This record gives sequence, C-alpha cells and structure tokens, in this order.
Amino acid sequence: MNAFLKKTPLDFAVALAGPEGLGLVRELGNAAGGLPFSVLFDESGEISWRRLGVSRLEDLRALLSS
Repeated sequence: MNAFLKKTPLDFAVALAGPEGLGLVRELGNAAGGLPFSVLFDESGEISWRRLGVSRLEDLRALLSS
C-alpha cells in the first residue's frame, strides 16, 4: 500500500491498520475481518459507505464528489 500511495497521490486521507486493527475493522462493520476493507465517513463522522473487497480509485473519487 505504501508503494501505491507514493506513486498515486490521493486527495483524501488514508489510514492503514496492521493486525492490531482487527478489532477496529470489526467495529466498523467487517465481522469477518476480511481484507481489503474500506470505509468512508461523512462530515459528521458517521459511516457513509463501506466495502469488503477491492475498491476502484474511480469509484472512491465518485463517492467523495457526490
């Protein structure tokens, strides 16, 4: 992921969690603990979107602009 972020500048924040983040991803709605897992939050800090599986950059940008 770090290599991807170095060559692909993003206009939104990215947080990475190692094995110690398993409890957090379960709290965020990923009961299976599968990866990759993505979550977007709205302005009030509420979850507005989540996905278990690969997310396309174009889809994330579209979600952020809506």
